[in-house]
Amino acid sequence: QAVLAVWLVNMSLIAWIIAPLWIISSIFLFSFYSKKRAVPTRDEVQVIEEERAPETEGYRIMVAVANPNNAIPMVRSTYYISEARKGQVNLLHMVPVPEQVPLTDAKELILEGKEAIIEVMLHLIIKFPITTTIRYCRNIARGILSAVKEKKIQMLIMGWEGKSRRHPFSLGSTLDYVLERAHCNVVILKGLGDKTFKNILVPVAGGPNSCFALEIASILAERHDGKITALSVNDEKRKIDINKLTIPQKNGDCIVSDRISMKRVTAPSISDVILKESKCYDLVILGHTQDPLIRQLTRDSITCKVGVGCEKPLIIVKASAGFKSWIRRWL
Repeated sequence: QAVLAVWLVNMSLIAWIIAPLWIISSIFLFSFYSKKRAVPTRDEVQVIEEERAPETEGYRIMVAVANPNNAIPMVRSTYYISEARKGQVNLLHMVPVPEQVPLTDAKELILEGKEAIIEVMLHLIIKFPITTTIRYCRNIARGILSAVKEKKIQMLIMGWEGKSRRHPFSLGSTLDYVLERAHCNVVILKGLGDKTFKNILVPVAGGPNSCFALEIASILAERHDGKITALSVNDEKRKIDINKLTIPQKNGDCIVSDRISMKRVTAPSISDVILKESKCYDLVILGHTQDPLIRQLTRDSITCKVGVGCEKPLIIVKASAGFKSWIRRWL
């Protein structure tokens, strides 16, 4: 392609200018217009069972549950977050239908999903209005995002076992797809269980994900009079101001700055520092880092290294995406 580009510029400078502009404009058109309006067909995503709670004006939270073993460890943290947000909870189970099984037989595979939803409902339904939905889809991630868009969800909560994946998927094909494309806040829970957290570590880099991580940390610390340590690594050039990270958020919530202390560290490896520091804390809350596409093919991201290597309970968060994060993904 480089040879063709040189040949093209010799033939016509105008053509060499127009071709890249055409490609770039097509990417922008797809990302900001076509992709948002792509609607799965009826055959791709279909509702099997749904029980709707009365509609309210509260904050909409969706919890994606895979099975009973996945659901129970998510209950306590989901309860605290939902209570702080005064949220309406949507429980979603996507039935994984193998390629060799007809979609018409999906109803025979819902037993495990119903059990998981019932387990969570028993803990949450007394406090929050709950809508439950069971759907099937060949692509689980696409089915989840379809439900998020349809129900205008503002926060998506999912569980993760913490297993490593080979490239090109760092956290797994489902989580990677959701984190990349979700237009709402995303919270990924790993190994939380039925625990209390009084000493929370939050690595910060100054962006919206750091603010969201501190907000979730404040919600959990408030319940048990806990303390939060904001860890900044290699920020000599641009000192992160913790006061700017704790200003009121767009939704009106405010991070509890009185509980937060700042710690600055200089080291060659950010992920190694976080893993070392995490041993002294009850919980780590990490803002998702999205490396450019080319770099993802050659090395693991900080999120992947810390997520897989951290032996303590972990939460990975991503604030709703904007234009700047889209540019960073490509550059």
